[in-house]
Amino acid sequence: MWRWLAVFLLRGVLGAAFGVAPGFFLFPYIFPPLEAMDQLTKTETSKLIAKGKFIQPNPNDPIHYGKR
Repeated sequence: MWRWLAVFLLRGVLGAAFGVAPGFFLFPYIFPPLEAMDQLTKTETSKLIAKGKFIQPNPNDPIHYGKR
């Protein structure tokens, strides 16, 4: 009885793991978001929309800014 229960639970855990894990990876490819299916025209890809400059909010931060 205990062996049957252990095998049953082990198969349930493995079945769920091997069923759910691929689903997480394959779901975006099977059902892509609507934005991912949009096709851009030539004028949309060549037009400059915005430009900016990256700044470091805290230059004294040794972790994110880096110090030697």
